[in-house]
Amino acid sequence: MEQAEWDQVILAIRGGDTDRFREIVAEFQDRLRFVIGYHLRGSPDLVEEVLHCAFIEIYKSLPKFELGRPLAPWLQQIARTEAIKEFRHRQRASAHETEMLGFDIADHRQKKDAPVEKLEKLSGCLERMQQTARQVIQAHYFDGLGFDAIARNMGTSAASLRVQMFKIRRALRECIERPTA
Repeated sequence: MEQAEWDQVILAIRGGDTDRFREIVAEFQDRLRFVIGYHLRGSPDLVEEVLHCAFIEIYKSLPKFELGRPLAPWLQQIARTEAIKEFRHRQRASAHETEMLGFDIADHRQKKDAPVEKLEKLSGCLERMQQTARQVIQAHYFDGLGFDAIARNMGTSAASLRVQMFKIRRALRECIERPTA
């Protein structure tokens, strides 16, 4: 379709003919799916979910579309924005889960109100870790030392220790979430 024809579709939608939105979906869904998939590199289900959200956002934003401008780049920018929002949301959720692991470890230490199965699994995961990683966990969560003090005791930098702690938490999270045989 030429841009003038897309402008007519948009005017019809703005005028209340919501069925015409299907034309936009049919024409651009594959292209937008690719844009979203490129930014998320996630599961097909996630891409489809974000694609759905992008089309909702597109529909809500149609009154702002400037007639006469190319439609495809505008749609792609909305899809890209939705994908980036989802990516950032997942990053924040992952960081939150990693931080919550610290509370799980603290609960393991204090043994209060933590699910027994989770504590047993955490304990097993801690036992299988390398000695250095266990020392870092012990010093931070059980002895209550900060990264600067632990780094001094281990002869490393606090920045390096923070990176190491991030990797340890991730390894513990993966170990805990791994199905038992």
